[in-house]
Amino acid sequence: MHRRRFLAASAAVVVPLTASAAEICSNLSASDDPIFELIARHQRAVATYNAMTGDAEIDAAVKAQVAVRNELLDTTPTTLRGVAALAAHAVQYREEFSDEDPELAHRVLTQIERAIAVMIGRA
Repeated sequence: MHRRRFLAASAAVVVPLTASAAEICSNLSASDDPIFELIARHQRAVATYNAMTGDAEIDAAVKAQVAVRNELLDTTPTTLRGVAALAAHAVQYREEFSDEDPELAHRVLTQIERAIAVMIGRA
């Protein structure tokens, strides 16, 4: 299945069940799954970027956003709620995770696959 179609299909399944990554994250502490803090940091980095106006500010905000996004994509969720939150977050930021660089969508799907494999005992 094409990555964009998968992310769009994920929205149909994940979003009605969980509404948003923010709602999932608000109900859990960072100790439940490291992915929640990284999702929150990524959301803050995106908001900071969106508020910037000067070139130097934008460059710094982009670097910060990319750094936290890479950390997010290098972290495997440890709970099923973390998997759902990552999928919902990827759907919410699908332009960044698929249109900007198709490899990013692949990284999200790899993290989700890896987490599920661990949870069902295949890793």
